[in-house]
Amino acid sequence: TRFERGGFISDDGTVIVGFADSGEATTIKAYRAVLVPTENDLTVNDTGDDADANLNDDVCDVDLSRSGNQCTLRAAIATSNRRSGPRNAITFDLDGPGPHTIAVASQFEEIIVPIVLDATTQPGYTGTPVVSLRGSGTLGLVVGAGNSVLRGLSIGGFTAGLFIGAQGGNVVEAC
Repeated sequence: TRFERGGFISDDGTVIVGFADSGEATTIKAYRAVLVPTENDLTVNDTGDDADANLNDDVCDVDLSRSGNQCTLRAAIATSNRRSGPRNAITFDLDGPGPHTIAVASQFEEIIVPIVLDATTQPGYTGTPVVSLRGSGTLGLVVGAGNSVLRGLSIGGFTAGLFIGAQGGNVVEAC
């Protein structure tokens, strides 16, 4: 019996693995992939709403005078938009116990490069969002890129908290 094994990660982060044996029974298994942060990910570690201090350096940092990187969600989105894909990752590692609120003063830059924006990576996440975006009458997140995943955020207080364009392949879960 000949077995063919193949797999792929779907747009929603699900790993699809198919097994087939010469036309007999076919078994398909799906597993939820856990985003494992890598050194190229942008990690939000500041609940402020400041812009990136230098968009030309490919580093998410709102205050160059302080040691380490202070990365806000606004700065992470802007830095991600300046990177090539195929898909960038934005994770969370905010200090202290949650919940954490990001008070958004003005509309974020439109997301134009596919991303996985995953607040389930925030320590303390156990199935209920612990990262909250709160606005005051503006648009919240605008996703113009297709094939993006938004996961684990609470969004409120905006005229429209989330706008997803027509590019397709976008997934919103656990929000």
